[in-house]
Amino acid sequence: SFILTGHSDVETFSWSWDNTLPVKTTNSTTDSAVITQSSHWDPNASADKVYTLKVDLLNHCSDTAKKNGILPVAKSKQVTVFAPVEVRVKLKATPEFCMPDQAVPFDADSITTLPGLKRTYVFSVISGTNTQVVQTSTLDRYLAPAGLLKDGDVVSVKLIPDAVPKQCIAYTNPVDSKVMEGFDYPPSDIENLTPVICENNPNGIRLIVDQKSTIKGSRWDKDIKWSKDGTPQPQFDGQFEIVLRSIDESGNYTVKVARNVCKDTSRTLIAQKVRIYEKPEATVLVNPFPVPYTEGVNIYHMPVIVTKPIKDTLTKSEYFVTTWLEDPNNPTTLLVPEKEEKEITYILTLETGKGVCLTQVPVTVVYFLPLDIPNAFSPNGDGLNDNWVITGLGKYPNTKVKVYNRWGSSMYVDNDGYRAVWNGTHNGVPLPTGTYYYIVELKGSPDNTDQNRTGSLTIIR
Repeated sequence: SFILTGHSDVETFSWSWDNTLPVKTTNSTTDSAVITQSSHWDPNASADKVYTLKVDLLNHCSDTAKKNGILPVAKSKQVTVFAPVEVRVKLKATPEFCMPDQAVPFDADSITTLPGLKRTYVFSVISGTNTQVVQTSTLDRYLAPAGLLKDGDVVSVKLIPDAVPKQCIAYTNPVDSKVMEGFDYPPSDIENLTPVICENNPNGIRLIVDQKSTIKGSRWDKDIKWSKDGTPQPQFDGQFEIVLRSIDESGNYTVKVARNVCKDTSRTLIAQKVRIYEKPEATVLVNPFPVPYTEGVNIYHMPVIVTKPIKDTLTKSEYFVTTWLEDPNNPTTLLVPEKEEKEITYILTLETGKGVCLTQVPVTVVYFLPLDIPNAFSPNGDGLNDNWVITGLGKYPNTKVKVYNRWGSSMYVDNDGYRAVWNGTHNGVPLPTGTYYYIVELKGSPDNTDQNRTGSLTIIR
């Protein structure tokens, strides 16, 4: 708006803009004029432009006065129209955040070429149909406190510019916003259905990272760190599932899982205890093992050596045989000799982990009596000493027995362990009373004590 001062009340005026465009006034006696954007300059001009506003004072001069040099008075004024400058705002933030305890910073960046523009920023959080103004100030940063934002919330910033003189703003109150995407912390729990096994179990112990409790499971990455007893296990890093089979892999396992959003490393971890027991092994030094019956001797040590476990103490070894005595201070087994010749195969059972690992070792024990070769017998049918009974041959299962008369003729031969004792006959005919001679070839002993025995034998009738 423009107004002309210092003139008489009877003046009449003629207004013009930039020497060409008329300026609309209510009547010719109006001493003011209003310049409008739509009529007098381009609102989309990209640069400032200087215009001239002119007013002629007509003074009611007659044509004669004008001819005599009395001319109307003209006044003009230069008017600078400033080009409108656009002001925009951009909200800067990482839209992905970790719920519920991550604070999220937001930065508003005003974009304009106007120097010294005053700015006010209004930050709001839109959650569903609810809008909450959280900060109004000249600060261009807002820190959303932990727990405020939820998945799907919208954070917006509105810029309220305040132009200083000689500034023209094209648009007012620009707005920008971000849709926030909230994530859960990945749980650092381990699924494990079988925490105890025997070593070299083909199935092993499977430790699996629990992925079920995250709301955005598709956003998992493989930032996975495994530890055992507090020591990193880099060979398993990046794996959601690991398989353990070796006794060296026993221990307490924890896993730290990060996602491309949530990378917390300080949350409480749940340890999974894994126990892989060593399978026991035993070596039987002598098998079959001979156990002679000797008067006054009532215990024999079995030649059994437990070769494993080495690292894992064999806390309990059980020998499921009632005739064996167990010495808790000695890993070897004790035997009670029996006054009877027989052969028995026992099963030595070793266990670790209360039955987790079992090893069964067969041990054959040969009980035998001391060797006794009688030098006489009386095959007369009275039921007493009717056969030549050699005791103690249980140790020598492959024994051969030969009997000759005084002239060297063979009277009896047994090559099959002397299981059918001799009754003093030759080809079914009783031999007469007399002295005979024997050769007993003791063979097949488990302790390599084979030998030959010879001597005389008297038949008494």
